[in-house]
Amino acid sequence: MRYKELFRITIKHPYYEDQRMDIEIYPDSRTERLMKSFNVITKSGSSGFQVVAPVSYDDRFFQKLKQLKECKFIIYPTKAAFIHVTDLKTDQKNEVLHFTNRGMSVESSELKIESTIHQDTFKGFKSIGVLTVDLLNLLETENLQPPNYEVVFDNKTVVWKYYFIHNNEEAEFEISSREKEHSFAEINIENDSIANTLKMKFPDSDVIGFQSDKSIPYSKRPLKDLKLSQKTNDHSISLPNPELGRQGIQILNLNNKV
Repeated sequence: MRYKELFRITIKHPYYEDQRMDIEIYPDSRTERLMKSFNVITKSGSSGFQVVAPVSYDDRFFQKLKQLKECKFIIYPTKAAFIHVTDLKTDQKNEVLHFTNRGMSVESSELKIESTIHQDTFKGFKSIGVLTVDLLNLLETENLQPPNYEVVFDNKTVVWKYYFIHNNEEAEFEISSREKEHSFAEINIENDSIANTLKMKFPDSDVIGFQSDKSIPYSKRPLKDLKLSQKTNDHSISLPNPELGRQGIQILNLNNKV
């Protein structure tokens, strides 16, 4: 049986670039039931999927296909890492992203993002999004090129904070980077809970903190040539980027290093 493409979904996420994302997308129960009754199927690809229908049917089939009205899919993460690096745009319980072609600009292929309430789980992970494709207008233009809709996720951004433990009371430190897009300044740690915990753990040492001037997107490409140095000499050390899942926080013991 030969099939005709109704529409295509392409998933984009700056963090993953051209790599496969840690998500699964499945039709909800209503969509799955109606797709089976019309022999409509999905074909998965490396960056998304196609929805296709048999080409052997005549125009009456497409008129009947409009009974579907919409195709709805649920988006689930398959690893916690996806949640760590993705801006889910809401902290409300059971509220998830809603990607839809309703009301989207005719010049754009990127689906609109709204929010909706949804609660479901897949392999222990809660759903993070709903994807709705309105079929009524789409089927009116069946002779045109099938649309390629884009589901676009944004990277989560976080302010980076470095805490340094050291024994040099007279040292003045600074953080520098060859990339001038981000800068770091020393922060007041008097009422900082992390700094106070470190002071209790290392009572004979000093603790200082630095913070980025703005939020930095999670990325697989590290911020390069980030260095901590003393203002009064040429000693410096390279700084690691904060590890994934630590909310942009990095703690380093500088004793015997700088």
